[in-house]
Amino acid sequence: MTIQQTKDGETLTMAIEGRIDTLTAPELKTQIEGAIDGVMDLILDFSKVDYISSAGLRSLMTAQNWMDARDGSMVIRNASKNIQGIFKVTGLDSFLVLECFHEKTQQTETWVWPYPALWLEKRPAGGRSSFFVLLSSVTSVGFDVRSQGGRRI
Repeated sequence: MTIQQTKDGETLTMAIEGRIDTLTAPELKTQIEGAIDGVMDLILDFSKVDYISSAGLRSLMTAQNWMDARDGSMVIRNASKNIQGIFKVTGLDSFLVLECFHEKTQQTETWVWPYPALWLEKRPAGGRSSFFVLLSSVTSVGFDVRSQGGRRI
């Protein structure tokens, strides 16, 4: 695994290449921890990441917690379909902000839910994209993205 860092003011971009596994995840965590002083926006470019293990996922969760503690943000950009699938299966797509490129529309979209205590889950509803907010796993409220709720940035 190699990591290329670019810092621009309070924004740090880390372009990661290779596998994030049991052997390389501690290095990723160490590099993030050593580079986030004064950083409010952390961007992890996953365009060249071809594998992530549970150790890598733990490193990302730790980094997200560090950024949350400083009222900063962390975005995972350009993750492959396979990596996105891992985030979905593990439920981390509800915890992490993923920026995805949609081939059909040729647009990049980032979905951000403004209430971190709530979970956001996408479910198909009659050909539209609908999201359901799971409130402490007890109740759920659905809404159409085009009319209310989440914000597109």
